[in-house]
Amino acid sequence: MSQTRTLTRNDLYERVWSTPMRKLASEFGVSDVGLAKICRKNGIPLPGMGYWRLVETGHAPERKSLPAIQPGESEAIAITAREPKPYDLPRKADLGLVPKVEVRDDREITHPLVVRTKRVFQPTSKDDRGAVVPKVVKAPHIRVSAGALQRALCILDALFCAVERQGYSMSWETSPDAKLKILVDGEEISFGIMELFSRKPHAPTPDEIARRKKNLYVYAPNWDYVPTGELRLSIEHLPYELRHIRSSWSDGKTRRGENCLGELVAILPHVAKALKLIREENERERLRREEERKQAEEERRRQEEYDRKAKAVGEFLRRWKESKAFRDLAAAIEEKAESSPVRDGQKQEILAIAQWIAQHADNMNPLADFGWMIDEFNDPPWQYSW
Repeated sequence: MSQTRTLTRNDLYERVWSTPMRKLASEFGVSDVGLAKICRKNGIPLPGMGYWRLVETGHAPERKSLPAIQPGESEAIAITAREPKPYDLPRKADLGLVPKVEVRDDREITHPLVVRTKRVFQPTSKDDRGAVVPKVVKAPHIRVSAGALQRALCILDALFCAVERQGYSMSWETSPDAKLKILVDGEEISFGIMELFSRKPHAPTPDEIARRKKNLYVYAPNWDYVPTGELRLSIEHLPYELRHIRSSWSDGKTRRGENCLGELVAILPHVAKALKLIREENERERLRREEERKQAEEERRRQEEYDRKAKAVGEFLRRWKESKAFRDLAAAIEEKAESSPVRDGQKQEILAIAQWIAQHADNMNPLADFGWMIDEFNDPPWQYSW
C-alpha cells in the first residue's frame, strides 16, 4: 500500500533547505526529481548548485525566501510515496561490499575482448561528431574520440577483469552487428563507454570560404562538435521499469569514471535480478492478457451462438404465427363460401384457394417437422474453410 504524508508549504520549505534533496526524497519514498516537481508546483524555491558544498565547508549560504501563497491555493501538500517494486534496486549505501577497481593510465591491455576491441579500431574513420568508428565491424560499446580511446580501453580492461573476478562472464559474438554483453546469473546486461561532445556554431573552413567566393555549392553542417575528454559509463538498454535507477557514471569535478567501476560491478547482480523479475512479471502479464483474450473470445462465441439460436426461435415463432393466420384465413374462406350465394364454379374455385392456403399453413408450421426444427436450432452457422 502506498502511503501519503501531508505537511504545510512552510514545513516542506524548511525540510528542503535543511536536508539534501536526495536524502529527503528517500525519507518521503519518492524520487528527488519527483520531490523537486512537487516543490516547484507549490512555489517552494530549491537550493541551487553548490549550496550543500558551502554548508559542508561551514558557510551559511543565503536562503531564497518562501513566496506568499497565491489566492485559491492550499497550504497543505500531500506527498504519496511510490509503492516499492520487487525489482527496485538498492541505494548506493545498501550495495554491500563494493570491490575496489584500480585503473592506471599505463595499464596493459590483457583481457581478450578488450584486445579484440583495440584491434577492431585499426583502421578507423570518424562519424559526424568526431568519434572514431571501426571501418570493418562495429564496436557499439565504445563511442569516443581518438584522444580518449586508450583511456576507454584501459577502463574496459579493468572493468572486465573485475567482472570476471566476481564469477561473471562476457560475451561478444563475431557477427558485424553483435553487441558486447555482461552475463550475470543468466541475464545479459549491455554496457558502453561514451565520450561527451560539446557543440558550437560551425566555423567555415578555408575550402568552404573559397568555394563560396567562386559561387560553388557548399555543404556545411550547422554545428561543430568538440570532444570534451569526459567519459560516461552506462548500463544500456534497460527496460522502462528501471528508468528511475542510476545506470550511468560520468566524469565529474571531483571524481573520474574510473573511480566508479567498483560501484558499477557491485550493482550488476541487482540489475540481473531485477531483469529476471521484470521478465517474469511481463510473462505473467502476457499470460493474463492471453487468458482475458481467450475468455473474451469464448464469451463472444457464446453470445454469437445465443443470438443465432434466438434468431432461429424467432423464425419458429414467425412461421408458427403465420401458419395459424393462414389456417384461420382458409377456414374463414371455406365458411364464407358455404354461406354465400355463389355459382357452383366459383364456389369450387374459392374452396380450392382455401385448400391451397391450408396446405401452405401446414408447410409453414414448424411443429409439422421436428427434424427441421432441431437442425435449425442446433447446427452452427456455415463456416468457410478458406
